[in-house]
Amino acid sequence: MKWRRRTFGAAAAGRTAARPDMYVSIVSAGTGSKAGRKSPRTSRFGRPDLHSGQSWYTVQPAAPAGEQLRSTQETRIDASDESTDQQIPADRWQTLEARWKGILGLEAGIESIRTSVEGLRAELEAAFKKPLNVEEKLHALQADVAQWNKAKTRVHYVLPKAREFVHRATWALGLPERKNLEAIFKNQIEPRIPFPELDRVPEQLDGLQKDRQVLAAQGNTVGQECRSVLAEIQRTLNTLQRNAAENARRKREARRTKGKHL
Repeated sequence: MKWRRRTFGAAAAGRTAARPDMYVSIVSAGTGSKAGRKSPRTSRFGRPDLHSGQSWYTVQPAAPAGEQLRSTQETRIDASDESTDQQIPADRWQTLEARWKGILGLEAGIESIRTSVEGLRAELEAAFKKPLNVEEKLHALQADVAQWNKAKTRVHYVLPKAREFVHRATWALGLPERKNLEAIFKNQIEPRIPFPELDRVPEQLDGLQKDRQVLAAQGNTVGQECRSVLAEIQRTLNTLQRNAAENARRKREARRTKGKHL
């Protein structure tokens, strides 16, 4: 017995493939699905037999892609509008403004400390390089000179700390996190315009405030240490100069007394 290849299903599939905006569905000939009803007859190629009368191909248009995209965008816009339209209490805006102004106050204090430390650094460098004059070198006591040089050696330990603080305080206003918060305050918080990232602002303010507090504490510590070293250098130098002047006076009086006896 000879078999004849049927191409009805393949031809229908080919016509459907030429139209990507259409899809093919198999519809049963009956109006309901009763138990015991035989399944549609299929050909030896695994496709429904178009000549059996039990099933046929129907081509139905698919939903346009533009409508699906439009519905998705409308859903997202509605969700964003609901989150944006939520009323934010006034005390929350006031709290954020107060915390930002507190950070600005810390930064003003850091700038003042930076100016002070920079002046102390210049004074320390000048005190370290200051030489003794000829009379002080001639009449200074060796113990006073040793104390003065010992006090000056502390400059090597405090100057790097002062330079580090000055560098950090100078670049503190240029950090990306700080610039981002400043832009948020000017564009969103000050005019009180809600925005999606509002819930993360308090955490960012906490981090910036802690960083400023640590920097201010470091500046105060470095400033006190610089003043202490500078005061010690000045004290030992004054002692050296006073004792050198007294020693020079005694030597002059001794020469006068010796000249009288001669």
